[in-house]
Amino acid sequence: MKDKPQSKIPSVGRLIFKSLLLACLILFACITIQITYYQVRDDVKDRTDTTEALRHLDWQYYQEHYAELYDIMNLYEYYDPEIYGQYWEAVDASQDYYDFLLWSRAAERGYEGATEKAEAFREKVLQNPENCRYSFNQTILDGFAEKVR
Repeated sequence: MKDKPQSKIPSVGRLIFKSLLLACLILFACITIQITYYQVRDDVKDRTDTTEALRHLDWQYYQEHYAELYDIMNLYEYYDPEIYGQYWEAVDASQDYYDFLLWSRAAERGYEGATEKAEAFREKVLQNPENCRYSFNQTILDGFAEKVR
């Protein structure tokens, strides 16, 4: 007798089992990714990694990358003045200085009202060293004031 050729079509039970196994694997991978995401996010929000954050902020601060410092502090919601006040003071002073430059250039091009805005920011930059709250920033604020004199 001849053997019957084996059918290459899998049984319905095997298809269902493989489909369920694949679905379980995909579900497990999605849950693992979500758990990892929320752990990382909560670590940042709970400030459990404050030391590492401060190290990175210090690097930006001492490299005088105030725009990047501003972006990082806003992105990670570093607003607590007791921890991040020194950085905010430096960032605000740099923004005042760059606003002065922006409006000065606009005034040179003849834009209406630009001269008054430039002068207002110039006065603000000159007042910043007098209102300095963090001694680390005194040199920075004095430097900006010197540039606008």
